[in-house]
Amino acid sequence: MLGSFARAHLPRFSDTEMAQFDRMLRLEEADLQVWLLGQEEIPAGEHEPMLRRVRTFCLRQDGGLAQ
Repeated sequence: MLGSFARAHLPRFSDTEMAQFDRMLRLEEADLQVWLLGQEEIPAGEHEPMLRRVRTFCLRQDGGLAQ
């Protein structure tokens, strides 16, 4: 899930976006899973914009999760 997003977006990320993505990856895996799969609402805060971006990608057909 994150690998597909990374391959599609990281080559064009700014330094700021790369740092945001890196910080997001440090969150607990279980939390990332429920947020990115849309099972729980993404909490407001520092990670919200990047989490929403990744979730939108993952839930699209080419993100690999839509059936």
